[in-house]
Amino acid sequence: MEFRTSDLNLAAFLKAKYNFKIRNLEPDQQENDRALFVFLHDDDIDINRHIAEYYNGDDMCSINIFMREISDLRSWLRNFRANKA
Repeated sequence: MEFRTSDLNLAAFLKAKYNFKIRNLEPDQQENDRALFVFLHDDDIDINRHIAEYYNGDDMCSINIFMREISDLRSWLRNFRANKA
């Protein structure tokens, strides 16, 4: 299954904590300047539970891994925007 989000912090958390894979970035149809991270996950994974735990502060991950993921995803966004133009 796929899950899409434009939330950079949530995307970094899902990668850092659960090692979810991003299939690609795609343009957001509602906002031209925004990109969506498209995650792939197994059908048996309750991704909505992981997202709720993230927003409720009920789950944690390594800050070192999280910051590395943030940095990598920001670079990916910059490249996506530069190549989109």
